Amino acid sequence: MPETHPPTECEPPPPFEDFEPFDPASGPPLKLETLDEFLQWAAAVPVSDVEVIRARIADSRGDDAVVDRLHEELWALPLVDVSRHRVLLATIGELRDGRSAGKLHEFVWYEGEFTPPQPSPDESRSCQFELDATEMLQARAVEMLAFLNTDEASTATLEVAARHPKRAVRLAAIDAYLFNHGDTADAAEKLHGLVPPEDRSAVGLPRRTRDTDPQDLERMMLAQLNADGHDRPELPTPGQSPGPVSRSWYQPGGHDVP
Repeated sequence: MPETHPPTECEPPPPFEDFEPFDPASGPPLKLETLDEFLQWAAAVPVSDVEVIRARIADSRGDDAVVDRLHEELWALPLVDVSRHRVLLATIGELRDGRSAGKLHEFVWYEGEFTPPQPSPDESRSCQFELDATEMLQARAVEMLAFLNTDEASTATLEVAARHPKRAVRLAAIDAYLFNHGDTADAAEKLHGLVPPEDRSAVGLPRRTRDTDPQDLERMMLAQLNADGHDRPELPTPGQSPGPVSRSWYQPGGHDVP
């Protein structure tokens, strides 16, 4: 028999070291010539200071050159840095330029892979978890599409919720559509009539925010699932998608999560 070894335990994170407090006046403006520097700076801004990023982006609304460059960067494939692309998508959404609806829609429905094939994870390390980068980015993109909150963007978001082949992307579309329509009963009813049967229990699930207690969130989610006649959902296992991902520095309406 081949020799086997017990899984290697995850190493604990390094201890926090002293660091300088965040300076809200730091970082470049969002301009064509400083786009790369802006994206790097925005990715490092603490979650508690996201309003600084929003204000910086708001100063650049109406700058067609910046929007066009962001659209070009969206399709710079294959991607080398998935985290940078998540910030790029969030910036496109926060600019709220109606021209972005078609670009985001195309990105959400792209059938290829955004990143080159990755080597198989080392099964000897139990802490490793394989994420689908394409699924993650398309879920973020449909959130940004919904945030544009135009008629075109809303219709496109409903289409994603109804028939996108990846469930994580459909669930992101469901939550984003509801949020950007005020979590109204009318919006929920519209989604109930469009989404696949297996996704109906996700319509109106409690939304996690930075201040949400995880145990309270779990109780609320299970209460709704039980009320709808659904069993406790199974947690994802390694190799499966974990579902919609938290929006790093950006959530519509200020619901920021780390």
